[in-house]
Amino acid sequence: MFNETARLVCHWRTAFCAMAVSLALPYSAYPDTPVLVLDVAVSNMLIDRGEQIGERTLEVGAGIEAPFLSGAAYAGLYRLTPFGPQQDAFEDEFDYTVGYAWEGNAYTADFSANWLTYPGEESDASLELVAAVGFGLPFQPELLAFADAHTEDWGLELVAGPSWQLDQWELSALGRAGFIDPDIGTSRSYGGFELNAAYALSGVAAIGGYLRAEWGDEASFVDVYTRGRGSEFSSSGVAVGVSLSLVSEL
Repeated sequence: MFNETARLVCHWRTAFCAMAVSLALPYSAYPDTPVLVLDVAVSNMLIDRGEQIGERTLEVGAGIEAPFLSGAAYAGLYRLTPFGPQQDAFEDEFDYTVGYAWEGNAYTADFSANWLTYPGEESDASLELVAAVGFGLPFQPELLAFADAHTEDWGLELVAGPSWQLDQWELSALGRAGFIDPDIGTSRSYGGFELNAAYALSGVAAIGGYLRAEWGDEASFVDVYTRGRGSEFSSSGVAVGVSLSLVSEL
């Protein structure tokens, strides 16, 4: 049953989200009944689409997934909270997600709408639409496209990589490449790799860890902080995170 949560958790930035994408948890394993999901992760750095969006970061996601027509519908809440001495350099985030996933003969598809909010921050809320298509090919490639209805930012990302199962362990390596065309500023391209490990504690719980390294053509990773803000930047970063994920049938 744990694999049935792939569609929901893949919209969160947590360590388990990274593992769910890279392991290509099977879309064919739709739940027979609704399931609840809770995901908690801590990382030294949060990387998203080729840029650093957090130093030390706590992430919490919760949601529900249920069978609908020939696929699965889901809804979730996601909270990103920077902490530590550099927390003021990054934004808190609270997101709301609804989506639907299904599969064809040689592909999987997923569409979601994500309302992104930033409580206590200067950034305005916005609606981001995300579509992902996975292909039944070696290394399980997946193409993801996103567009923000308010800021007009848009981009594409391609991920692919092998995975292995060893008893209760699921291991994977993932390559990633993408670009973003922002409404303000110049476009940014990026690429990187990720190593993931997940261990099933039971049928409803798993712990995991990951290492993610990315490089981009824009300096968007903080090297030096001055008065709580980034003052010197580089074009690459390395993130390490751990997570706990729980799933329960309703």
